[in-house]
Amino acid sequence: MKFGGHETFALRDNWLFKGLQLLKTNEDLLTSSDQRQAIACLGVGKNMVKAIRYWLLATYFAQTTDKGLSPSVIGQLIDKYDPYYDRVGSIWLIHYFLACNKNWATTWYWFFNKFAVSEFTQESASQHLQNFCQAVGKKVSSTTLTRDLNVLLQMYTEVDFCQNKTPEDLTVCPLTRLSLLRKSNDLYQLVNPEAVPVEIFGYALVRCQQQWFPELPQFSFEELLVRDCSPTKIFCLTVDNTVEMLDRLAEQFPKWFRCYHSAGVFIIELNYTRSAESLLQAYYRRKY
Repeated sequence: MKFGGHETFALRDNWLFKGLQLLKTNEDLLTSSDQRQAIACLGVGKNMVKAIRYWLLATYFAQTTDKGLSPSVIGQLIDKYDPYYDRVGSIWLIHYFLACNKNWATTWYWFFNKFAVSEFTQESASQHLQNFCQAVGKKVSSTTLTRDLNVLLQMYTEVDFCQNKTPEDLTVCPLTRLSLLRKSNDLYQLVNPEAVPVEIFGYALVRCQQQWFPELPQFSFEELLVRDCSPTKIFCLTVDNTVEMLDRLAEQFPKWFRCYHSAGVFIIELNYTRSAESLLQAYYRRKY
């Protein structure tokens, strides 16, 4: 479990792009003890270099190697098909990997898998996060947790450009495009998304099946409602939203996905023999 690591800097619009481009040319620049070359290449300060390295790892867009860091399979795929993150599916993938990354982005994992509160204040969320850490036996200072939560809320809440804020406060994170959080005065509201690309949902579903039941071709719908890192939890879907997404997936890929009732149980059957990443390729290859 990891808290902090981002140097209190929220993920910024072009950081993943710039970080991946840097890693393609030199794997050790972001891990070298001498950060002067990385600072010059990225055009940011030393602490921001650390933050970019953290976000690359927290999103699984980069992986550690003997030489330092290199783009992961997901990082390479997005760099090939959508390097400037123009498509909303790329933003959903950033969110998906953050919210599933218990080891590197624990606060994000907690918020979308364990918190499960539709309306909250920052104070109530902070207390819940502290209780979560105590329950799992993780000792973390309240200051660190508060900073982590601040960064999370900043990354998902739309920036109000009408308010008098510093340029730092007006920095835009790509995750605001998902409109998952709405703020009114001191109250935050978790919002159900309008549209998750069906291929992105399918990718998450295949990963669930591979991780939960690797030897079985099917599992019950109930698993999506209760298990951590399910697309229902990660994408903030209601039960009806989830059923609709499953129907769309079965309609678009009938050979590989099927849903049916058996003895009163709603069953999801996957006969997907390809890699999960091939669903992402299908998404990027289709027209907007």
